[in-house]
Amino acid sequence: RTPVRRPTDMAEFSIDVSELDEIGKDYSFPVTASWLVRELDGCPGVRGPASGTSDGLVEVHAQKSAGEFLVRGHVTATVVSECYRCLEDVSCSVTAELTALYAAAPVTKSAKGAPKESKAGPARGATLDDEQDELATDDVEHETFSGDKLVLDALVREHVILEVPMQPLCREDCPGIPIPEHIRGPANFGEEESKGGALRAALSKLETKK
Repeated sequence: RTPVRRPTDMAEFSIDVSELDEIGKDYSFPVTASWLVRELDGCPGVRGPASGTSDGLVEVHAQKSAGEFLVRGHVTATVVSECYRCLEDVSCSVTAELTALYAAAPVTKSAKGAPKESKAGPARGATLDDEQDELATDDVEHETFSGDKLVLDALVREHVILEVPMQPLCREDCPGIPIPEHIRGPANFGEEESKGGALRAALSKLETKK
């Protein structure tokens, strides 16, 4: 599933790039139930929690490097899924690590055909500093931004969804969906067949000995 890119004015988690330098800065944002309900709307198998649920948390450190911006941290949140066996609601607490490298979106042309530069700096292509080189390529998500803000909403949404268990259970011993009494088999269903099988096995052994 491709994360929906929200406009900056609708963003819940955004960082002003003018605040960032090579040292960087720490940020903390609450993950509210209303944000989860909105962002997870239409996502199969998972939805936002009921109002009144305790807020989650996004904590990140963002820093500038060679015209790009490295964001690292984690998100914790509570979402609602379905029990794999009985299909009842299950509250799932998720925690996910966040690591992304943001570069300015490619230059586009204005209506008059003149290049239009991003306010935030040059496009991707600058060499990463030593700290970024230490990060494995597979561990870093490459994102783009426009204007003067890094919008983290899509990144947070994607990682929350990925951390929801594939087969959540309401409890470990969940018996599953109850079978209606009128279609249940008899209590001793299969016992006679089991006994017959044991008898045939014993007779087969006697035949072999002969």
